[in-house]
Amino acid sequence: MNVDSLKELGFKQAAWLTLTADLKVEPVFLPQADIDTPGVYFWVQLYPNDTSEIVYIGLYGQTVRKRFKEHLGGFKHSQSGRLKGKYLTSCLQSNSYFEIYSKPSHSQVITYQSVLGEQVGTVISTNAQDEIDMLDAFYKEHSRKPVLNKTKGG
Repeated sequence: MNVDSLKELGFKQAAWLTLTADLKVEPVFLPQADIDTPGVYFWVQLYPNDTSEIVYIGLYGQTVRKRFKEHLGGFKHSQSGRLKGKYLTSCLQSNSYFEIYSKPSHSQVITYQSVLGEQVGTVISTNAQDEIDMLDAFYKEHSRKPVLNKTKGG
């Protein structure tokens, strides 16, 4: 699984990552990052020797932009977030480059009667299952999880 196989599956680039002068990870978002529907996304590390590696697989509930901004907050406030932030910062300082690819999952609006007897509409998405499927496919090919995925499914 690599950038080319992601593109063949219909994934599109949603962002790339830069490092600010004060060593903060900063995303540069593309229009794909603002598609407001649940889906899955990948962080791809590109090395100076023109090879690449998928380092993270995740899901998003609204937009990639919103989800990555949540990651930026986690870089300061959670243990796993700080580890991801350190990894990205260190690699960006070492001339690696990161791109984010995403693809909306199948979603459907359903209407049902709630237990309170009210008509309710909600969106049902396959993004959680799609994330599990992508992690399983990655594991089958590489015999390991992506380097920044600490748990199956997240």
